Amino acid sequence: QPRVMNGRRLPSRREMWWFARCRALFQLEQFEECRRASLEAFKQFGHRLDFSRWAALALERLGNRDAAIEEMQCLSRHRNAQWYYQQDLARMELAAGRPREAWEHIRKGARMPGEAQAKVNLYAVGAEVLEMLGRAVEAGDHALLAALLRQGQNWHLPGRLEELLFRLPLPSPAPSLAEIEKRCRASWADQDDASCGHAVEGKGVVPAPANAALADAVSGEGEVLAEDCRGTVRLKDEGAPFGFIRANDFDSPVFVLMKDLPEQCRFDGSPVRFTAIRSFDTKKNRESVRAIAIKIAA
Repeated sequence: QPRVMNGRRLPSRREMWWFARCRALFQLEQFEECRRASLEAFKQFGHRLDFSRWAALALERLGNRDAAIEEMQCLSRHRNAQWYYQQDLARMELAAGRPREAWEHIRKGARMPGEAQAKVNLYAVGAEVLEMLGRAVEAGDHALLAALLRQGQNWHLPGRLEELLFRLPLPSPAPSLAEIEKRCRASWADQDDASCGHAVEGKGVVPAPANAALADAVSGEGEVLAEDCRGTVRLKDEGAPFGFIRANDFDSPVFVLMKDLPEQCRFDGSPVRFTAIRSFDTKKNRESVRAIAIKIAA
């Protein structure tokens, strides 16, 4: 049964077990068993798209790419689908020899909410797609963007990305990260973006959220995971621009920027209420949770 903590629903132990099992089977390349397990898990926990995604990815690895693309396209239209579903589709379409379709998925994924560091593989796939389309200069820009983002985090360069950098034309002298991002954004934009009054630089058209307090979550990092969460502030160091919140709803500390903390909450042990959104831990190269819309808890 789902666990409930402070009135909020948390994944059951069985759901967590299925999650770990399906992911492990995929990473172990046991694709037939992974697909069976993922489909069974989805029957029990249909709200979790990860299970259907692994089922589609396993189907591709088993040699049925067209059926995998069809399944992934259905998933990508779900309201909770993240940008990496577009990355999966772009990679599949490229492997199927359909670079134009792949590029549309790259453009869409690049414009969806999510931190740039998390999208380095999306940009690298975009470079391969653009190269196949004969747009070598833009391909070089995307390869360089992926490389600069990785270098900024002290991440290694995969061999495939190194090969792209070697054979594609790169601008000389090398532009700054901000400049190369700007050039890539121009590739992602729709022709009518410039005339749209709601366009946001770097993120495409972003609809105004129903709850204005959650504007940063919609136009910035990611989906809202939970609202009205409770916890206590844990400050890292005096003068640090960020801290953490020990929250009842999350096993790991929740990241918080000091600028998002009200003045009366900027002390160790302060009880707070907040909204949790999906974020990205650049140091650990994995998804994390960030607190916004923070208020002092009564």
